Amino acid sequence: MSKKMTRKAMLTSVVALAICFAMLVGATYAWFTDSVSSVGNKIKAGTLDIDLYQFDGNDWVEITDQSAPIFGSDQSAVAQNVNTDTLWEPGKTQVAYLKLVNNGNLWLKYSVAVDVTDVANSLYEAMRYEIIPDAQPTAVAAWDAAAGVAVTTGKQATAAVDVPMPPEAEHYFALALHMQEDAGNEYQTGEVDFDLKIVATQYTAEPDSFNNQYDADAEYPPIVVADAAELATALANGETNIKLTPNVDYGTLTLGNTTDLEDVTIDAEDAQMLMDIQSGAKLENVVIKNYEPTGAITGSYNGSVTIRDGADVNITFEDCTFKPETSSASCIRSYETNAKLHFEGCTFDGTGSRYAFYRSGDAIDELEFVNCTFQNFTKRVIMWNGSSGKAAKIVIDGCTFKDSNPVDGLLKMGGGGLGDNSIFQFTNNALSNFVPTEGFFTTNKSDVTAPIYLNNDTFTVSVSGNTKDGVAWDPQGLVLN
Repeated sequence: MSKKMTRKAMLTSVVALAICFAMLVGATYAWFTDSVSSVGNKIKAGTLDIDLYQFDGNDWVEITDQSAPIFGSDQSAVAQNVNTDTLWEPGKTQVAYLKLVNNGNLWLKYSVAVDVTDVANSLYEAMRYEIIPDAQPTAVAAWDAAAGVAVTTGKQATAAVDVPMPPEAEHYFALALHMQEDAGNEYQTGEVDFDLKIVATQYTAEPDSFNNQYDADAEYPPIVVADAAELATALANGETNIKLTPNVDYGTLTLGNTTDLEDVTIDAEDAQMLMDIQSGAKLENVVIKNYEPTGAITGSYNGSVTIRDGADVNITFEDCTFKPETSSASCIRSYETNAKLHFEGCTFDGTGSRYAFYRSGDAIDELEFVNCTFQNFTKRVIMWNGSSGKAAKIVIDGCTFKDSNPVDGLLKMGGGGLGDNSIFQFTNNALSNFVPTEGFFTTNKSDVTAPIYLNNDTFTVSVSGNTKDGVAWDPQGLVLN
């Protein structure tokens, strides 16, 4: 082949290669691929819905949310829902047959109770109540057949507690009322008004990805009270979950020497009420939520909540706001030493008033403030004067102290001080625009530069994680004697 032909062939090859490279520019490699999708997914909430029916002698009639009375004046075994003129005399019995229907698509549990809401001439003392489960119409032939160990006298009868009920199920029960044969003339013209209450909540039946215990702590809905009288009745009847009606002034809730409350929760959101806990009252594990009292109980240094000498209390206040707006008042005033007071997420506003907490005399057992806010104070924020050597626990953790110029500082414990084995904890708190802030502990109550005044060296002190105006603050001036 001639050199001319060779050059021509090589040139052709180069051009062909250039064209190939040009065709590859912008091209992508091919991979094995596939795709899959799941469409039309929906999340649908279940329903919890119960209805109540009464047997009227011929058929079941729905009485859900109706105010018509269950019992009429007929004395037959089937109570007739005809009027409110129910006249009672010794030995009389009336029975109402009721049916509960689960119209929802979730399992539930329910409880049934009778609460006396109003009385005259103490007629309730002569009445007996019985709730008979699984009782179909005409099943109860006489009071003796109905009465059992669960018969309750007084103002409340509770039965059928936490009964599980599947969707679309129907449960039957009878309510029997009886006037004691030995009821005397003192009960003539007496009256009793009562409510039949059926409450329901979730039940541990349906599982999730782990187990069926996610609703194990489901609570029954609270009892809603319309005014101070209904609140007093609910407490007297042993209600444990109570909701105050918003925008109602309940005045002063006075808990006297016969008060004995345990495991009670009161939601006071958007309602106004003061609390006067008097000598002899016993409150154990009582929770007050969303409480916003304005003003204070009458008396020098008394508070929006006043605990009188001789009371025995263990109370937790959650998400409450205290604003006494009275120059000689405190948010909380405790005369009693046998007290445990816990505050979580509360706000204490000292505008126009003196102290967030005031106690003179022996220390109370426990005083805890967790994640609370203290603002607008011109006097000492926490006043604990005249302690005399009692062991106690004081915890102030995660709180904010702001916009205040307290004349005597943040906290004062005077007199004999706290006793051996006492605990004082001031941790993770923030001071902002809070004066005075120099020094931390002092025994000199005239030292206005000290935010906290203590007077004992025999108890445990824990101070850490605090800030002042956004800067880590290691309080100085610890002096105990």
